[in-house]
Amino acid sequence: MRVLLGMGWSGGWRYRIWLLFLAMLAIPGVSGWVEQQTEGLSVTGMSDAVSWGWYIGQFVFFVGIAASAIILVVPALVWAGQEWRTVALIGEAMAVCAVCASLLFILVDVGRPERFWHGLPFVGTPHFPSSILSWDLLVLLVYLFLNAGLGYWHLRHRLQTRIHPESHRLLPWILVAVLAGIGIHVVTAFLLAGNPSRPFWNTALLAPRFIVTALAAGSGWMILTLVILRHVAGLVVADPVWTLLARVMASVLLINLIFLASEFFVAFHRPSGHSLFMQSLWSGQGDTPFHGLWMKGAWALQVCATVGSLWALWRGVTHGWLVCAALLTVAGIWMEKGVGLIVGGFLPTPLGEWASYHPTWIEYRVTLAIMAMVLFLFSLLVRIILAVEARTR
Repeated sequence: MRVLLGMGWSGGWRYRIWLLFLAMLAIPGVSGWVEQQTEGLSVTGMSDAVSWGWYIGQFVFFVGIAASAIILVVPALVWAGQEWRTVALIGEAMAVCAVCASLLFILVDVGRPERFWHGLPFVGTPHFPSSILSWDLLVLLVYLFLNAGLGYWHLRHRLQTRIHPESHRLLPWILVAVLAGIGIHVVTAFLLAGNPSRPFWNTALLAPRFIVTALAAGSGWMILTLVILRHVAGLVVADPVWTLLARVMASVLLINLIFLASEFFVAFHRPSGHSLFMQSLWSGQGDTPFHGLWMKGAWALQVCATVGSLWALWRGVTHGWLVCAALLTVAGIWMEKGVGLIVGGFLPTPLGEWASYHPTWIEYRVTLAIMAMVLFLFSLLVRIILAVEARTR
């Protein structure tokens, strides 16, 4: 462990400046979180009518990134070639960091963070197993320790023996990790869909849409990460890796559009009371013009991302088109799951009121701090992975 940590802190002056920059970036957000703890959640845009906002939206988005990282790349560790070995380890690092981001967003959303442990199954006193939130926390923690342990064992084995572990030794753990990856996002979807008084969430398609959008955003996020690492760290990524990621992204984006079209058909062909929010998005009813524009923008980006990824495949996975498609995919899905979906579920309220929600600067600063801390951790993990690969090559 000490050797691996030493590798994480080693690096040139550019790497050290990058870590220092991230540490400095987190300071205003930490002070914002202290202010939030002092003044209470009244300094955020949340209210009695809209009790989940920006923080829970980021939690939902990053749970999807965490799930997709393992579902996408870790099975390749067993069944694909050597070119996936380093990419799979980076995927595991991405999953660990995304789970950390998800847990931090839950923590800052809780008004009394010192009581966070009360929500942990077998440790605190949650309504387990009837509470879906308790299940969500349980699978997230299991997923975090599973991936952190698997990655640590893999790197240690590589460092000691100079070879990757044999596939049959990884297979049981990878199957458990993939099931846990699917589980964390399905349980998160159930957390929203299990509210019959929130028609926008109360749909059987929410869990399948969460899985396909997670795979799409995860593919896009992985493509962007690998492109950045190729330029700043000289990471060599084989062509089959780009091709598979592009195929996965294009396929799940197409499935996502089919699900989305089904939602629109149900909402507009024979409208009911449950169609109220979808219809208000287009008509600008109540206090939803901004949210309507936001969601229309998110769906438009997802359509453009689908076309762009198919074009990138047709042109032979050229990096320019692939990066554009990945950017559109991540942006479109973040706009929908990161903000629009959560706030939209509260509009209108069960009393038929049109409440408003706009994030405050405190929420932006705290989010910036969490992202800086998670990027700091991801930089250390990637540095360790690349250092181990360089030493054992």
